[in-house]
Amino acid sequence: MYDTFKNVLKEKGISMYRAALNAGIQPSDIYSAVRGDRKFYDGWKHRISKALEMDPEDVFPDEEDKEVK
Repeated sequence: MYDTFKNVLKEKGISMYRAALNAGIQPSDIYSAVRGDRKFYDGWKHRISKALEMDPEDVFPDEEDKEVK
């Protein structure tokens, strides 16, 4: 799930933990969302994208949202 997000982090050399902290989000919430245990809220997407200096659409393509349990 959220392969684009994970690939962006890898390309930028940023851990998921660091991305969460930079965006002001609890890392455990991000890990849960990536696993599909919880929704990746739009506010989180915007905050993470801003921290990564990217557009949310480039980090979180819409088709990935349909995979949430």
